[in-house]
Amino acid sequence: MVSGNREQRWFWGTLVLSSVSIIALVFAFWELVENHYFRDLNYVSLHYLYISRGVASSLLLAAWAAWFVLRQRRHAEAELRRSHARYHGLLEASPGAVVLFDRSFRVAEWNAAAERLYRFERAQVVGQTFRTRPGGGADSAHRPAATPGRTRCVDAARR
Repeated sequence: MVSGNREQRWFWGTLVLSSVSIIALVFAFWELVENHYFRDLNYVSLHYLYISRGVASSLLLAAWAAWFVLRQRRHAEAELRRSHARYHGLLEASPGAVVLFDRSFRVAEWNAAAERLYRFERAQVVGQTFRTRPGGGADSAHRPAATPGRTRCVDAARR
């Protein structure tokens, strides 16, 4: 959590400092252009020049911010993919049977050791309810409310 907070501070700090730098560069460039090419302009023309400076800096800043945020998102998605791969690698390498359930007691994860122990393929069990006590005597506290015909219970007893 501390690392995430540090990364979030870095992200917003970089975004703000870079934004200020971009605005400063646009305004400095516009001042140089104004002093070199537009010394003798009247008030109305200078006013339009200042408005165009604001519009140009806003467009440049919006384009840069969109690029920066999308780049950060791509990095975060790549990190998430690496994390999922590491998680699935640990799950499959575990010598013990690992069965993870969702809130409605449906099997969410099923590793190779669970396949060997219970003799059910992963595809047969994931998404199904799974009775954890042999004999099928699950009481109402351990059995999720399910719509008939939409779920299939798989007994934990070995075949």
